[in-house]
Amino acid sequence: MSKITPFRKKDELHVDMKEYTRKLFQHRAGVAGRIAACVVAVAVLVGAMVWHYVYRSYESYEVYNSIDHADTINTRYEEYGEFLLRYSKDGVSCIRMNGEAAWSQPFSAQDPIVNICESSVVVADRGGNQIYIFDETGLKGQVNTLLPVQQVTVSRQGVIAVLLEDHGVSWIHLFDQAGEELIKARCSLAETGQPMSLSLAPDGSKMAVSYLQIENGMANSCIVFYNMGAVGDNFVDKIVSSKFYQGLLVPRVQYLDTDTCVAVGETGFYVYEGAEIPEEIKTEEMETEIRSICFGDREFGLICEQEGEEPYVLRVYNEKGGLVLEQSFALKYTQVKLSADDVIIYNDSECAIYGKNGVLRYEGTFSDTLINVYALQRRRYVVIHPQRTDQIKLK
Repeated sequence: MSKITPFRKKDELHVDMKEYTRKLFQHRAGVAGRIAACVVAVAVLVGAMVWHYVYRSYESYEVYNSIDHADTINTRYEEYGEFLLRYSKDGVSCIRMNGEAAWSQPFSAQDPIVNICESSVVVADRGGNQIYIFDETGLKGQVNTLLPVQQVTVSRQGVIAVLLEDHGVSWIHLFDQAGEELIKARCSLAETGQPMSLSLAPDGSKMAVSYLQIENGMANSCIVFYNMGAVGDNFVDKIVSSKFYQGLLVPRVQYLDTDTCVAVGETGFYVYEGAEIPEEIKTEEMETEIRSICFGDREFGLICEQEGEEPYVLRVYNEKGGLVLEQSFALKYTQVKLSADDVIIYNDSECAIYGKNGVLRYEGTFSDTLINVYALQRRRYVVIHPQRTDQIKLK
């Protein structure tokens, strides 16, 4: 005979359901608690790793890769994306991290100068007549000028602006990547003023020029902006805006991005912004004279002298002119660089590396002469000596 389950009363079913609900809640709460504990543990671990990387200082380093090379005393290096740009009086080479040349261009120059914008490079002989335009694949164009080259700047498309000197009269020429002339303008101290510095916007749409002007025996500066697009066609000589600084020398202009340009004077800086017609949006004066200038990715640094045991102060600003870092230091430097997330200060034998948060990552000496130092990633750096290039890791 089959077994018949006795009928259960309603109150007994209610008690069982309450017990089931209680156990289900306890189970779910336990699972949620374990998940929360795991999340907290992972967050703590990640936070500790981030804190360890961002705020830790290192006392030494190890060389994990070294490449020998034979350079002359005049060989110089520049950061160039994932490559190194090596140049001297005899030519220029694009060097991979394994030491191989991606491309090489020989030439003869008395004083080679370089300007880089993203993947575009221009190399010229200051005081000479040769200009070469490159990208990561090699030579893209060449210009031979009739007048001596004084300055040159390049946009990411390979358009270049060149300042030429002709016995008291200067000429500004624009050439495309193939070396075809686009625009030229005549400048003189008695008329427009003498150009001190020029810079192209990364997209080549605008150009800033700082002019020295003399009036009643007083040295003044005038920052002039040119628009090479359709907007500039509506203005005389494509000049869309200008700013006069009486009694001030403003010897450097530099585009930080397509719409933002900074002009640096003897004792202050001035930020301009505008997609078509730049306008001054920020001005700041220093208490002492500016000693050095450095530029990074959409930022710039100014070094001034000060009283005390640390006679120098570095201030790093973003493209809007906002203060990112203020750091005092005592190292008698020859170079200061903004490289990746670091500030690298060095001379022939000593180097100090600061994070943008002001943490001193490393400070020490090198047995061989320092030619160049720049950051790779995390705590890895490239250190260039006269006879070799080392890749080091801080530890």
